[in-house]
Amino acid sequence: MSEPEAIADKSRGIFARIGLSLLSLLVPGLGLIRAGSLALGIKFAALHLTFLFLLVGYFAFGPTLTIGSWAIVLIIGLAVVLICQLGSSIITFLRSRHYVSERQWWSRWYIIVAGVLVWFGIQEVAASNMRAHYRNFYVPAESMRPTLDINDRFLAKMSDFGELRRGDILIVKNEGSEYVKRLIGLPGDNLELKAGKVLINGSVAKYEETSILPAEDICDVAGSDSVEIMQETLPGTKTSHLVVDCGANYLDDVGPIQLGDDQYYFLGDNRDLSADSRVEGPLGLGVVSRDRIVGYTLFVYWSDDRKRIGIEIN
Repeated sequence: MSEPEAIADKSRGIFARIGLSLLSLLVPGLGLIRAGSLALGIKFAALHLTFLFLLVGYFAFGPTLTIGSWAIVLIIGLAVVLICQLGSSIITFLRSRHYVSERQWWSRWYIIVAGVLVWFGIQEVAASNMRAHYRNFYVPAESMRPTLDINDRFLAKMSDFGELRRGDILIVKNEGSEYVKRLIGLPGDNLELKAGKVLINGSVAKYEETSILPAEDICDVAGSDSVEIMQETLPGTKTSHLVVDCGANYLDDVGPIQLGDDQYYFLGDNRDLSADSRVEGPLGLGVVSRDRIVGYTLFVYWSDDRKRIGIEIN
């Protein structure tokens, strides 16, 4: 057989072409490389990896994400996925109609398997790096209502979130779980609750009744005159937030408590339905050390109440 005949084009079956297309859908461009189009396959893979590395860099060193920048990242990411994975899959199917008998070393099956393993290794490393800086959370219970509703999904910054401030809503580790609560007491504070009202270093928080929300929907105590939704302004802060008092509760009177050098005190905004620093672990948080505070909440990106999407939490 002559050399030209040894490398003559042969037709590839439809199922083989579909298989190569799925390979490119799995790893952008890899089906093209298997089909013999090395340069084009590398271009698709390089585009995807470039976006991935830029994303990792932005998460690590860029400004804190807002709902706007987060949406832009999602849109660009979707475009990259469509171009790199869906686009390369379609092009792979179109360009894999024929193949040559003499296969190059870089298109051998063992190189393709190695490529898949390396690709998913890179993806896992990148994903772990991004999770170290940002994570999404789901609200399963009512302890932070009305600030956070049941089924709200929000984003939190998990690194470099700066100095902790009274009133911040933070992520706290507790017995293998993670809680979202409001920071009330800082190291050195003398803290007390009297009839559900917060006192810090002898100063009582300011409370103003509001009718923004129906309290019965939050407390599930229909017709009770003692159910209140109030604007709370903590001592030393300028901004207020909503808290709920569902009536007399054994947790309404706590302390006084003197916090140590590495001790923080947290409360839920739904004061009578929150297992927070007033409750010792493992059911509650107890007094919290700094190393247990792992995240700073940013914004709600999904909610059953669509009007809440995009709300900044802190």
